[in-house]
Amino acid sequence: MAQIKTLTTPVAQPSIDKARLMDVMVNPAAKTMQVYVAKGFEANGKFEVKSVAQYLIAGADYDALMGAMGNPEVSIRESLEEAIWAKLEAMGAIAVE
Repeated sequence: MAQIKTLTTPVAQPSIDKARLMDVMVNPAAKTMQVYVAKGFEANGKFEVKSVAQYLIAGADYDALMGAMGNPEVSIRESLEEAIWAKLEAMGAIAVE
């Protein structure tokens, strides 16, 4: 059984204000994409993860996302990341600034 103790001096933490794409799993046969996004903040040049969320992109959204990757000037990985960020912003999962 875990014990929980109270700190005598609370440790202040910055608010969660950044997101990082951690992993993407694509299943072309099922037309689904699982996207894992870490939300956190930067401290001393290091990204501190406070939570991780999973989002599913499927069906028509998957088709639209894959269709948006048609820019030959950008690598597939970069293009996919840009499209995923745009979709997550449209879903209201993150706010891109």
